[in-house]
Amino acid sequence: METAQILRQMHLLVADDCHQSNATLYKLFSDIFGKVTLANDGVAALKCYQKDDIDIVISDICMPGQDGLTFAENIRQADPYLPILILTAHTDKEYLLRAANLRLDGYLVKPLNFTKLNAALERVVHYLEHRLQPVGIAQKVKYNPLIKCLEVDGEEVLLGNKERCLLELLVYKREVVGKQEIYDKVWPDGGASEPALKNLLSELRKKLKYDLIKNRHGIGWVLERRSAHASD
Repeated sequence: METAQILRQMHLLVADDCHQSNATLYKLFSDIFGKVTLANDGVAALKCYQKDDIDIVISDICMPGQDGLTFAENIRQADPYLPILILTAHTDKEYLLRAANLRLDGYLVKPLNFTKLNAALERVVHYLEHRLQPVGIAQKVKYNPLIKCLEVDGEEVLLGNKERCLLELLVYKREVVGKQEIYDKVWPDGGASEPALKNLLSELRKKLKYDLIKNRHGIGWVLERRSAHASD
């Protein structure tokens, strides 16, 4: 799949405190990404990250309240792999030293240079293609996290945001996932309840079709993987 096609599947979060810059960035990135969310500072950006299903972050390094590196540090605590690009007009050594420990995916100097932006996005997509390979769950069930697509019996199955979030948690945890962990991941802003979780598990089980989500009484749930030669 080409870079442009992949980016059109993705949700970009942009953090920048300049309203004029935000308008320009939104217009630019809306032509590249499937969805773009804007935030005016690191605190607001972190709330967006916690609430929404974000694929890539581009953040200004210098913002009021919480700067871009503090915002990136908070993301890294939750997700070591989410691609983060930093916008900067600074050569301040303090910023650069802090940034060195965050495993950032690139720096974009203001004003944006389209050639360098495209090169940075190419690197991000290349990284994602290697990290987010399709996952075989059973002989006739696979999940492609890069384009967030579940395939069952050769057909694409549409997932809601919470269904996809729960499936990815089960896919990548590879062990029993407890109730509180699901609540924290799927309902980060609250609203979780026993009936809501029961309904979500029921709907996801139906879409997976082959009774792949198993309950471990009193502990949680696990995704039962079956080999390609297993009988479904």
